[in-house]
Amino acid sequence: MPSEEQFDQVVLGLRQDLLQQLQQEPAGHARHLRAYVRCVCARLLYGRQWAADAAFVLTCQRYKDIWRDFVEEVCANDLIDEGVSWRCRSAVEALWLAHALLEPLPPERIVMVRENLLYLCGTEASDEPYCTH
Repeated sequence: MPSEEQFDQVVLGLRQDLLQQLQQEPAGHARHLRAYVRCVCARLLYGRQWAADAAFVLTCQRYKDIWRDFVEEVCANDLIDEGVSWRCRSAVEALWLAHALLEPLPPERIVMVRENLLYLCGTEASDEPYCTH
C-alpha cells in the first residue's frame, strides 16, 4: 500500500513543475492543459522512476480520487471543449502508464505524442471555461 509520503512526493513534484511551466506557457484557451501535458511528458523523458512511482500510488483509490481532483482543478478554467480536455489528459496518462508498466518508450515516441496532444489542445476553443464545480 502506498504511503501518504510517497503520494505527496509524486504530486508535489508535479505541482512544482506545473507552476514553473505555467510561467513559461503562452496564453491561450488550453494553457493549463498544455502545461500538464508538457510536465508529464518531461517527467517521462527524464526517466521511468516518476512514472512508476505515480502508477504505484494510484493503485490506492483514495490517492486516485485526489489525483483526479487535482488534475481537474488544474485544467478547470481552460477555455477548451470538455471532450478534448478529457482526451488529452487520458492520452498523456495512458502514455505514462505504458512507459511505467509495460516497457520504456523511446524518447521520439514520447515527443511525437506530446506534440500531437499539444496540437489537439490548440484546435478546440470554447466560449466557457471547462469547470466541473
